[in-house]
Amino acid sequence: MGALYKMSEGKLKTAVLGLNDQGRLLLEVASQIDYFEIAAVADKDTKLAESIAAEYECTAYD
Repeated sequence: MGALYKMSEGKLKTAVLGLNDQGRLLLEVASQIDYFEIAAVADKDTKLAESIAAEYECTAYD
C-alpha cells in the first residue's frame, strides 16, 4: 500500500526521451493525465528539445 499512498500524495515526475512521433504522442497524452508531471524531455536535436520543453514548461536535455 505504501507505493499507492505515495502516488496519491503528488504527481509522478515523468521524462520523455526521444521526441519522434511516438515520443510526442506519449508526451501529449501524459500531459493530459493528472497523475503525471512532465519534468523533462530529451532529444539529440537540441533545438527541438528546447522548443518542446518551453511548450510543456519543463527541462530540456540533449
